[in-house]
Amino acid sequence: MIRALFITLLFLLPFTTQATTSSAQANNDSRQNTSTKMHGNTESRQLEDAQKKSAVTKNLKAVNVNSASAKDLAASLPGIGDAKAKAIVDYRKKNGKFKSASDLAKVPGLGDKSVGNMKKYLKY
Repeated sequence: MIRALFITLLFLLPFTTQATTSSAQANNDSRQNTSTKMHGNTESRQLEDAQKKSAVTKNLKAVNVNSASAKDLAASLPGIGDAKAKAIVDYRKKNGKFKSASDLAKVPGLGDKSVGNMKKYLKY
């Protein structure tokens, strides 16, 4: 009887140790996933933002801000999306042609810094 018990323990002991190790590893993995969910949100948002930015590739080229459509402005100028391009066209219709970059800086939503970034792509 003792011999049968001993033989049974010899066979079962490795399996119970393995099960305990697998269980502990699963718990550890679960903790890491929770930590990643808690701390990884900002990282995943940054990655998503970078992917969105890289998905929008622009054909940066010089464009005449006095004759270009909003679509052309948005496609050609760095830092200009659809809303700012529409603001440029609306400002141009209301106030007349742009003579310089300083005139363009008067458009609501644009400032000296953004105009400076696109200066080499501007024609008048």
